[in-house]
Amino acid sequence: MTLAATKTELSRGRVALAMGAVALLMLGLAMVTRLNHDESQYFAAAELAARWQPFVDFLHLQTPYQIYVAAPIAALSDEYSLLMLRAFNSVMGVATIALVYACQRLLDVERRTALLVSLLLPLTHSFQFGSVMFRNDALPAFLSAAGLLLALLAVRRSAWWWLFSGAAFAAAIGVKLSYALPAAAVGLYHVLNVARRRDRSSLLEAAATAAGAALALAPLLVIRSGAPEAFDYGVLGYGAEAPFHWYRANGYEHRLGLGSKLLDTAVILLRGPAWIALALVLFGWWRTKKRKGHADAALLLDLLIVAGLIAALLPTPTWQQYLIPLLPPLYVRLGLTLRSELAGYRPGKLVSGLLVLSLVVGLAQPVVWLVEATRGRNNALSATLEARWMGRELKAAGAEGEIATLSPQVTLDSGYALDRHFANGPFFYRSGDAVPAARQARLNAVSPATLQRHLERSPPAAIVTGYESKDHIDRHNLDDGLRNFARANGYRLQRSPYGDAELYIRP
Repeated sequence: MTLAATKTELSRGRVALAMGAVALLMLGLAMVTRLNHDESQYFAAAELAARWQPFVDFLHLQTPYQIYVAAPIAALSDEYSLLMLRAFNSVMGVATIALVYACQRLLDVERRTALLVSLLLPLTHSFQFGSVMFRNDALPAFLSAAGLLLALLAVRRSAWWWLFSGAAFAAAIGVKLSYALPAAAVGLYHVLNVARRRDRSSLLEAAATAAGAALALAPLLVIRSGAPEAFDYGVLGYGAEAPFHWYRANGYEHRLGLGSKLLDTAVILLRGPAWIALALVLFGWWRTKKRKGHADAALLLDLLIVAGLIAALLPTPTWQQYLIPLLPPLYVRLGLTLRSELAGYRPGKLVSGLLVLSLVVGLAQPVVWLVEATRGRNNALSATLEARWMGRELKAAGAEGEIATLSPQVTLDSGYALDRHFANGPFFYRSGDAVPAARQARLNAVSPATLQRHLERSPPAAIVTGYESKDHIDRHNLDDGLRNFARANGYRLQRSPYGDAELYIRP
């Protein structure tokens, strides 16, 4: 049997049923999966945006579009914001899977093959992580996949779709800067097209894409104008400086080199079927030495795959979420490869066995998450209960004011506001001593060196510790500064019955 062979075509109803099952699974995982401290800055930004302006009033370490999407969702509920934000991310993940399916169907891939290939996406660890955790991964993946679908519509139907495609790819940049690489790949596609065709229509297509991108990126200039120093540091400076300080301070310099980045990328690809998808696409290219069908679409997909690999390798060090820009174009290209270059190809036992093995590996992470969920601590549900417990304790104590914590993910639904100087959880704080105190004040941020002075000037109603006391990488107990201040100033300790939080209440 060939890789793409089918005897009967799937009905639309069965496709919808399969997508619905995936949606329920991903939504369930979002509710019970263990919290990750990477999420802290995104939960904090969603909360703070109701009262403060990003960069002007609090430091954000990413491009800011996700804040403006997440803040209204967080504001819908005072008690279930965390769950709603996690659910939003899983919906974006499912929508991305649906777009990967739609792209393949637009390229004449039959339903069964398109569905099977699309279902490889939620079996890929990078995608699982980005869709289950509330980070800035699922939304730009959705926007990029939407941009790809619109680009394929432009190639096959009307060039005006390029306007909306350019806007979608650029909007993804406004959520996460690494999506500038896929956007650049689209620009390169147009350059090659203009050079090859040398006609007016190719120039109009390039202009439409550029116009859409310009419209989508224009709000970034407006946002930057309010606080240029904080914007430039949060979007560009932090990523260029802070990881190096932190990894060297913890004895992990070896992870900063190109060799480690390549090794990390290879390991991440092996955690699911992405590597074999890439191998099959390369094999299809080698087998035919040319694009057999939909040449323009295939060229665009190939450029996006290369851009996705570069985007994974550029940040230092490499983490699993950095491979997400690669995945939608890779799996769409796999569907096209099975329909064209590998049509009629019969895989041997080795290829079939490796494919099955990759699927088993892809299933392992959700199983691990579900096993962890049975312990009932430090997941989205327990964090919601923990935050509501904090709110009750603080109200009973008559506390008024803000909460200071490096773990805003567990205080989001407490009903008490987060001190905006802790807007990015542990991330600026852990390497912030490299930034002069005067600049920290302008950035509305604190570090271990400036923490004492900040807390003395504005004593918080409560201090929450417990989640940054130890980490599998960080050698330093980041919570110590907050904990020591609380103890020295007579804050009363309450230990959470739902998790590891230590709630210190101001006397």
